[in-house]
Amino acid sequence: FYQTSQRADLRHIHVTFYAADGSIASTLTARAGKYEWRTGNMRAMGNVVSITPDGRKLTTDTLDYVRASNQISGPNAFVFDAPGRHLEGESFTSDPDFKNVLTTKPRKGTLGSVDLNKK
Repeated sequence: FYQTSQRADLRHIHVTFYAADGSIASTLTARAGKYEWRTGNMRAMGNVVSITPDGRKLTTDTLDYVRASNQISGPNAFVFDAPGRHLEGESFTSDPDFKNVLTTKPRKGTLGSVDLNKK
């Protein structure tokens, strides 16, 4: 813990995100992280895996959470899987329960009836 900067460096993290109704939106694990007390923002690093209770899963190397907007994002490659959906891309933005996963650079995937692998 760094009192002056109001930051904590963490190892072997396990974070639970909650929905507005108090239910679990997703849980996240990672090798390390940084947490800012003042803002409530967090960065998870190293083998980041986040899973929703119904089985949607996002994996990446770096994930940022911004409390004010309740958004997660990642600057690096990611893989998102859900029943009937698979998406791989270079960066992403989403809500913590992965209902709206956005990427500007999709690599490949299947989103319902849309196949991103066809050229």
